[in-house]
Amino acid sequence: MSRAVRAALLGAAGAVAAGALRRRNSRRARVGLYFSDGLLVTPPPMSPAALQLRVAAGDVLRAFSPAASAESPEPAS
Repeated sequence: MSRAVRAALLGAAGAVAAGALRRRNSRRARVGLYFSDGLLVTPPPMSPAALQLRVAAGDVLRAFSPAASAESPEPAS
């Protein structure tokens, strides 16, 4: 096998591996806190603060999702 073919195969394998890693990392839930002055703070993904914020954010998203509002009827006025 020539050197050029080996280099091309190695480059292609590296591109596939990089794409797989990027796709895997992009599926993780992330939390970012935006402040009124424009500051963005992103806690480390596995920190206790990030885990608590993700749980709270999931609760909020579930509360306001169309499926959640369809399951629980609005209170009568």
